[in-house]
Amino acid sequence: MNYLQEIFRNYAHTSLLQKKYKTLTGWIGVFGSLFGVFLTCVVGFHLLPVLGIDLDKPVSPENRSIWGLLFGISGFLIITIIGLFISISVFSYFMYATGKFTKSEAKHYSLRSRYPKYWYKEEFKYLASSEENES
Repeated sequence: MNYLQEIFRNYAHTSLLQKKYKTLTGWIGVFGSLFGVFLTCVVGFHLLPVLGIDLDKPVSPENRSIWGLLFGISGFLIITIIGLFISISVFSYFMYATGKFTKSEAKHYSLRSRYPKYWYKEEFKYLASSEENES
C-alpha cells in the first residue's frame, strides 16, 4: 500500500476509535490547523515585504493576476499542512515522553497517522495495523 493510501485509510479509521481518543484526535486537528494558519500569517507578513509588496497599500488592479492568487492559495495550504504536521509531531513526542506511546507508535502516529491499537473500540482492534505488516 502506498503512503498516501495508508494516510487516507488511517483517517477513515477515526470513526472506529474510542470516544475519548476520537475527541482527542479532533482537537489535535483543530489545534494543528489553527497553528498552521498562524504560521501562514507569520511567514506571509515576513515574506511579502521581501517580495516587494507593501502591506500598507492595496494591490492595484493592473498588478492582480491569477498566478498571484494561485501562489497565495498554494502557499497557504502548504504552510498550514506543515503547521499541522508540527503539532502532530509535538503531540506524539509528548505522548512518548510521558510513556503513553512507544517509540514506534509515536513515529507511526506522526508520519503515517496510524493510531495505537489500544485507541480502537474493542470490536475493531483487529483493524489496527500490526508492526509485521510494515512496508
